Amino acid sequence: MKHSKNYTFLKSFLFFTILFFTKNLAHAQVTFWTENFSAMPSAWTLNVSTGANGTDPNFFTVSAAEGGGITPNLGAPNSCGVANNGNNTMHVTSVFNPMGGASYDAGGLCGILFCPLTNTRSESPIINCVNKTTITVTFNYIENGQALLDDATLWYYNGTTWAQIDNMPKTLTGCGGQGLWTSRTVALPMSANNNANVKIGFQWQNNDDGVGTDPSFAVDDISLSSITSNTITTSSITGNAFCACDAVTIPFTSTGTFAAGNIYTMQMSDATGSFVFPTTVGTLASTANSGNINCVIPCATISGTAYRFRVISSMPSVVGSNNGTNINISALLSASATVSPNDTVCPGTSVTLTGSGPFNNWPQGISDNVPFVINTTTTYTLTTSNGNGCTSFTSIKIVVLQNVTPSVTLTSNPTVPTVNANVQYTANIPANITNYTLNWYKAGNLYTTTQSPTNSISSMATSLKDSVYVILIPKDGCYDQASAQSNSIKIQFAESVQNINMPTNFEIYPNPASDKITITGLEINDKICIRDAVGRNVMQFIYKNANDNNLNIQALATGIYMANFTRNGKQWLIKIIKE
Repeated sequence: MKHSKNYTFLKSFLFFTILFFTKNLAHAQVTFWTENFSAMPSAWTLNVSTGANGTDPNFFTVSAAEGGGITPNLGAPNSCGVANNGNNTMHVTSVFNPMGGASYDAGGLCGILFCPLTNTRSESPIINCVNKTTITVTFNYIENGQALLDDATLWYYNGTTWAQIDNMPKTLTGCGGQGLWTSRTVALPMSANNNANVKIGFQWQNNDDGVGTDPSFAVDDISLSSITSNTITTSSITGNAFCACDAVTIPFTSTGTFAAGNIYTMQMSDATGSFVFPTTVGTLASTANSGNINCVIPCATISGTAYRFRVISSMPSVVGSNNGTNINISALLSASATVSPNDTVCPGTSVTLTGSGPFNNWPQGISDNVPFVINTTTTYTLTTSNGNGCTSFTSIKIVVLQNVTPSVTLTSNPTVPTVNANVQYTANIPANITNYTLNWYKAGNLYTTTQSPTNSISSMATSLKDSVYVILIPKDGCYDQASAQSNSIKIQFAESVQNINMPTNFEIYPNPASDKITITGLEINDKICIRDAVGRNVMQFIYKNANDNNLNIQALATGIYMANFTRNGKQWLIKIIKE
């Protein structure tokens, strides 16, 4: 295990780092050279001086003292360095702890005790890159130190000169001082293409200022890769006429190697066959060299006879050829529907459905623009066709409200209204009905209308027929006419009238009677008007014969009648009962 010093750690990056990711290449990367330092002695040339070095400089070595981790995954347990695990790495160590793995002496005592001032590089053997182009180097590494002062860098040799091509970012520390392995990929300069004399190297420097933090630097699993061509061919499509919204399965084939995580994407051209602004219609996660992509033609696709399809990939990025023949796609009609008079109605309402465009087809026996009566909430789906087999659908829901039962009760003040009296009528409305209209009826005819919250009126009755009732119409919902009508308050004659104006010698008998009654005390020109229980005149005459005091009631129906006697503008009432 390494021995970390308690020094300040400063991370710094070299901003001219060139990153290269194979997923952005138009071709797949093929590895042609590797180094994992398992062969001993190492073929690398270690510790080539690149500047001033002290008496006790840090140095590169190859051993398992800084054991390589399993394929690095930043932060995962398998990315920790493991000392002496049998997996050799090349790493920087110190004279004073040569078996401590990537542990270095930050120094600070040059000229006094010991001097780890270091400028050294380890260089690979010659790598033949003939017939190789677009070359990348990938490696796993651990690095700490002190910013650019105690630092590792990547170098490249073109057969003539060495040049720095990357200053790797410091990796995270942890794992008991062992550090966390990290993977990095860097593009080699174009001079490496077809070059038989390429080398790579890793350089370490320590400025001996006494500041720095373990680990120093370790590297493992180095590889060089170049491109190989990949192709994708979109196969022919079964069928030549489709509709927008259709599902279609399109096959393809490919050549070359596709990396894990590759996504094949099916693209659709515009109506002219152009892929300047392609539309994605389906994807397939696969590395295989053939497959089928399940696609859906967008519902908003316009009509056209020159559509094409092609496949592209993501790892590597490859644009495939299109399917080779024009495809006919028909747009859908924009289906829409309306309902008249409204989509929220009362039971028994007559409604009309109207669809847009030709070939409208309503279900459930409904015809376009033909009224029908609806009693329950129903959803109707309209099918609209453009005549070539392409259909679209739209639905419209008609909500039928439930009838409410108002149960309104009418009261009056006074409780027993009489002829020629001013009466206050009040409608007693259920508490759950707050928004309403009241239609007031007098003598069977609409008298007046009031709105919530008004629930009373005043009225004077001039005859027995002026009875009053009310119909309550809730504004928030539907109602049944029978349940909306209140009780009827009838008009009566005031019993006290007969006691004021009736002559003292007036007498009527027998009462009840079945055929005739005798009336005494009448004077010539007295008027007699007999009304039934609802105030209708059933008999009326003027007294002219002083010798005839009999009144024939045989023609009257059995019941109660009111006889109204008038003399010189004064009236009195007598109740007559016909047996």
